[in-house]
This record gives sequence, structure tokens and C-alpha cells, in this order.
Amino acid sequence: MSHPLDNSRKLFFFVDAPHLLKNLRTGLVNNKIVILSQNFVEMYKLSSCVVKCSHIKELVAEQENVKFKLAPKLDKDTITITNFNKINKREN
Repeated sequence: MSHPLDNSRKLFFFVDAPHLLKNLRTGLVNNKIVILSQNFVEMYKLSSCVVKCSHIKELVAEQENVKFKLAPKLDKDTITITNFNKINKREN
């Protein structure tokens, strides 16, 4: 995009994927749902535009006592936001 104060200069932006994912997780856990755009739903042929935290909690509960997990790095700590794990960098 053009620089707001100098049209001869350009501003460039880049995505910080880890922070975007952490913000998405926090938003989902705090607000309980995330609404996806209709374009995204159609592109990936999803059945709904609503992502619910309860679905993720159900998956965590279902795979708690099984050896082979659908999402092996997903556990209760991942979907529980505290002051400590909000900034924790998990190295799994």
C-alpha cells in the first residue's frame, strides 16, 4: 500500500502466523464461536460457517484415553487460557 504521508513510498506487511493462531485460539476459547466467511466455507466445502469451542472440547475429551489421536498435540492445556500459557511457546 502507499505510504499515507508520502505517495512515492510503499508500505509492506507480513503475516505473523504464530500470533494469528494464538489470537484465533484465544478468541475461540473466550467467545466460544468463530464465524467463517462464506467464501471460505464454499472453498473448503464445509457444512457450516460456525466453529464452536464445544466441538474442540468434545474432541479433547474423546481422545483423552486413546493411544492414537486425531489431534495428538491438542489437549486440555491447549484450550484453557491462563496468564501463564497465553504467552507460553509450546515446543512439542
